[in-house]
Amino acid sequence: MVSVLGFFFALFYFYTSGFGIFSTTSNLAVFLLFTSTLLFLTKPMRKGKANTWWMDVIDMILMIAMAWSLIYWWVEFPEFAMRRIGMPNQMDLIAGFVCIVISLEVTRRVLGMILPAIGIGMLIIMQYAQFLPGILHHRGIPPRVWISYIYFSEGIFSVVTSTFAVFVMPFLVFGAFLKHSGGGEFFIRFCTGVAGRIAGGPAMVAVLGSGILGSITGSPMANVMSTGQFTIPLMKRVGYSGEYAAAVEASSSVGGAFLPPIMGAGAFILAANVGVPYAYVMAAALIPSLLYLVAVGAQVYWYAKRRGLEGMEKHEVPDWWAELKKGWYYFGAIAVLIIGIFVGYSVPRVAFFGCIFLFLCSFIRKETRFIDFTDFNSKSAGGLVLVVGSIAAFLIANNFGQEMLGFGILGGGLIVGIVLCVASKEFRAALVRLFGKVYKTFEGGGLDSLYIGATAGTMGIVMGGITLHGMGLSFANALLGVAGDNLFILMILVTILGLVLGIGLNITAAYILMAIMAAPALIGFGLDPLVAHMICFWLSLTSNLCPPMAVAAICAAGIAKADPIKTAFYASMLGIFVYVMPFSMAYAPQIMAHGTGVEIATIVFFYIFIIVALASMTQGWLFRRLAIWERIIMLACIVLMLHTHIISNLAGLSLLAVFAIIFFLGKKRGGTAAPPPAAA
Repeated sequence: MVSVLGFFFALFYFYTSGFGIFSTTSNLAVFLLFTSTLLFLTKPMRKGKANTWWMDVIDMILMIAMAWSLIYWWVEFPEFAMRRIGMPNQMDLIAGFVCIVISLEVTRRVLGMILPAIGIGMLIIMQYAQFLPGILHHRGIPPRVWISYIYFSEGIFSVVTSTFAVFVMPFLVFGAFLKHSGGGEFFIRFCTGVAGRIAGGPAMVAVLGSGILGSITGSPMANVMSTGQFTIPLMKRVGYSGEYAAAVEASSSVGGAFLPPIMGAGAFILAANVGVPYAYVMAAALIPSLLYLVAVGAQVYWYAKRRGLEGMEKHEVPDWWAELKKGWYYFGAIAVLIIGIFVGYSVPRVAFFGCIFLFLCSFIRKETRFIDFTDFNSKSAGGLVLVVGSIAAFLIANNFGQEMLGFGILGGGLIVGIVLCVASKEFRAALVRLFGKVYKTFEGGGLDSLYIGATAGTMGIVMGGITLHGMGLSFANALLGVAGDNLFILMILVTILGLVLGIGLNITAAYILMAIMAAPALIGFGLDPLVAHMICFWLSLTSNLCPPMAVAAICAAGIAKADPIKTAFYASMLGIFVYVMPFSMAYAPQIMAHGTGVEIATIVFFYIFIIVALASMTQGWLFRRLAIWERIIMLACIVLMLHTHIISNLAGLSLLAVFAIIFFLGKKRGGTAAPPPAAA
């Protein structure tokens, strides 16, 4: 049941991404309907306990009740929008209350109590705001108002669910196509060929591989789990401690989540919040994300040089050119996404074309083909004709505007296929052999959506509550009141808020709350809306590295069998740009491609040397080991070059150049690196 639902879930949004949605209401309702049903099936209340049939009954009741409330909204929303706005009837309120309560339970089963507690707290604040102090005070909102607002207006079915259904789902399907066609293995082998032989090679492979794969998955956790299984053991083998190896993987994976073209659900919501095309968000994120990865890579290389760590053995490193000739089309798929978005195609349509591109290119090599022609026989031919014929007839009918006829043909083909599978074991085996990989791809795409999909309803409740109460504007005014005319103090406050919200919230949830509570304060201070929201987006990822949560670092520590707290500390040091870059965006928006070509080139030039000084300071190496006072000088260089005045920048660059020459000459007279220690 779960497998079939996951397959049709992904297939539905694959179709809508290529051929358009049936209606806005159906697109949103179907997303939450599939998500909630699959979550109740995959995250049951009993969790393997015996003699708990009554828990299964409760799950079934909740699943049916949620389905009813979603279908009710789907059917009744047009009527409500035309005739009942502000005047909900009794059934509207019952359906809305059921949907709100069960949305909180769906989130709890996947993410725990923190986000649902925030949602419940928001409901309590709306109901009893007249008794609360400060910015929480309000005259109070009657239940009929907040239920109808969250259910029918700017709540559960608003920007979060819309973004997940329209933008995120097609890219999850694209990610599944990339995974099942062997894209992950190709990128790892290619990056190993490029960087495996240099000092600390496996760590550089982690930086490159996680950067490339992260630009497609948009998820630090998924990145750690896919690339970390390969890179972390290799790093440990060449001399990295388990903690440092895990930290490299975690910090690199976070950088990949910043890198276009796919930067996760939060980036699509960012584009919707600011009201700009997604291509603008990609362009603004490109330079900061590349600089972040360069900073991680520089620190990793400096670390290896300081400790005398070698690269991988020659026989362990594949030929990168041979790998590229075999798998060039994986880079082609990324190019299809980037070009399509910048040319002006809709984001979902671009994801659709990316899937088709990978499907067709998979036939270049036998081992990557999505359709397996092994042991092809008459039953296989029959299955192929049935599937391809039904799809071709559907496309022809759809092209002539006969959608219902097309769906009738598809439905007829499906019924015939089911009958033949039941009647003939050989036909069933042939069909599974032919299209098993395609089925697994769509199934994986559907099930991969559950983690983010579980947050949609609750985040809608929180957003709707804050909007209806007006708390977001009040909080922004409070931030401005504390900061006064000092942008630096405001940025410190916003950074602290990002760290606090990151405790227990995933990236998307943390960004949404930051966008509501902090972005208005930054915009009120005079920052461009895109800059303000990009700052909030960057800070929403800090929870992946910074203790106590450090979710990506802890996940990597589990693979490395390392101490999670030490791993988080090292990851925070390697990923220090995640804290520096928001300040840079605020003071020098040219780093987000806001400005002339000369201005952008100038700031990138200085940031390259800031990275050199940063790596030297954190790793204690620049041509030779550095003493404490020499590392302090590197810090001074960083501060001078981060300053917005050109004289200060040149002074910092000159200071760095002078000491780099001194260190280089010192290396000529003395040794280079010490033998590798047992631990980091």
